[in-house]
Amino acid sequence: MRIKLIINPFSGGKKAKKYLPKIKEILSKNNKLDVSETNDIIQIEKIAFQTASKKNYDLLVVGGGDGTLNLAIKAIKNASPNPKQSNDIPLGFIPLGITNVFALEVGIPQNPLAACEIILKARTKELDLGKISEPENIHYFISMAGIGFDAEVVERVAPGLKNILGAKAFILQGFYDFIKYNPSPFYVQKDNEIPEKCFLAIVCNAKHYGGKFTFFPHASMSDGILDVCLLKNRSRKALLSFFFNLVTKQSSSKNKNILSFKAKKFKIYSSEEKYIPIQIDGDVGGKLPAEFEVYPGALKMILPG
Repeated sequence: MRIKLIINPFSGGKKAKKYLPKIKEILSKNNKLDVSETNDIIQIEKIAFQTASKKNYDLLVVGGGDGTLNLAIKAIKNASPNPKQSNDIPLGFIPLGITNVFALEVGIPQNPLAACEIILKARTKELDLGKISEPENIHYFISMAGIGFDAEVVERVAPGLKNILGAKAFILQGFYDFIKYNPSPFYVQKDNEIPEKCFLAIVCNAKHYGGKFTFFPHASMSDGILDVCLLKNRSRKALLSFFFNLVTKQSSSKNKNILSFKAKKFKIYSSEEKYIPIQIDGDVGGKLPAEFEVYPGALKMILPG
């Protein structure tokens, strides 16, 4: 096989550099391997776009965190004449990030070398893909997106602190932001229904959120639908209750401040002229207003059998 590997050498602190020589050794066995090492966002997208466009390889493999994977997915879709359809070149993933939410969701081993062995078997599956359309930009998400408190935490956490503390950096930033908590309202509208005013929204294409936590235990990447959870109260107590339900895996159906629903398409907007960020697969990459939509079976990925 002809394999194109794009790897972020700075993913997971020193984790990527530690495993890189062995990753190359495994993937190059009986295969033609071409490796690009970069942590530059523009370069990752550019290389993935060229690989998907020229079709000179049998597999495109990405090594990094969920953010690196998201960049590759965006590039593949931008290279496609019809983003709603499955990509021609299968995409493989080697988890080298901090939380690796996608790998947890689909059963890709957290050990990068074991993940390489999965890739060599080249078993593919078509997964649903979330699309976020801003007035001037388009984004995609494979696992989840968030608007409100979690997006602000993701945006403010320092990259250096994240490299040192890993997932604990988000917890530390979360405590700091909770002290200053003063959320702006926004509105979620599906079809022609009355808009729902809320202060936090989680949009999931998968069960997992932020690591091993499960927001929607019955969510699926192959059901052609998005699962949405809204916080309708702006108080700190309501926010704590929201995340307590997440951590303890308790149902939110009886919480009057939380609204959950399923949808294929909806929009989220703010009535105020204020910047409200969107976190996409654990990285900030968008802002309101935006339209959310699911593309069923639009992503072909190499997964465990």
